[in-house]
Amino acid sequence: MRLTLSAGLPPPVRAGVRIAWALVFAACAAHAVHIAAGVGADPGVAWIFDGWIYSGIILAGALLILARAVLVADERPAWMLIGAAVLVWSSGDIVWWRVLSGAEEVAYPSPADYLYLLFFPLLYAGLILLLRARVRRFHASQWLDGIAAALFVAAVGTAILLPPIVDANEGVATMAVATNLAYPLGDLLVLGLVAAVAGMTGWRPGRAVGLLAAGCLTFTLADSVYLFQVAAGDYAEGGLLDLCWPVGVVFMALGAWQPSGRARPGRLEAWGVM
Repeated sequence: MRLTLSAGLPPPVRAGVRIAWALVFAACAAHAVHIAAGVGADPGVAWIFDGWIYSGIILAGALLILARAVLVADERPAWMLIGAAVLVWSSGDIVWWRVLSGAEEVAYPSPADYLYLLFFPLLYAGLILLLRARVRRFHASQWLDGIAAALFVAAVGTAILLPPIVDANEGVATMAVATNLAYPLGDLLVLGLVAAVAGMTGWRPGRAVGLLAAGCLTFTLADSVYLFQVAAGDYAEGGLLDLCWPVGVVFMALGAWQPSGRARPGRLEAWGVM
């Protein structure tokens, strides 16, 4: 995937961006090999992969998105908010890993959960600004298309994700249930908005929104499977599921470095509306 926006930067900055991306891809490959092939599975080494490398990928993804916002003027507020969203998620990971994981008893929701959940409103706001930057005027048919897409995602996701989570948390404290439900609901709201953005841009959202959608979908699947596994007592740290969150962040960061969509008055007609 070409980082098209880096081509317009001064050579030293462009080289720095490419080196940062090379390190991120190398870290992703090392983490994937660790999980798939069991490399570094020894407890004395595993913490390097499951701690430093895992957290480092997510933090680096956040910084790359923020770097795009600083270095490229187009759509700066939108990408600044999206980068801030990933940064607070990364902060939640670091708080959990460095502060809470070694505690004898951790209240739920924990301080890390509050940081994780802050990810959703920041990302939501960033997506709205991205939409406003890419389409200046909306025809009524686009609103219909976008709303229909968002409602479809919300309806299907709610039917599939929420009932098993509610059933699995029967008898659990209300605040814990609310927190467990907040993750898939937040994911569904973001996915619904991504679907609306795609619909309102005439189903030609471009690579940036496509990669953002891939990242959001990866987060939704990871959060949902994690909650199912925790409720069933099947979750094991360092499994294949733990690869999903870094991959989701890398998708989002790649989207940040794709060309900005031109602001245009959108209009859907005839079969496009259907």
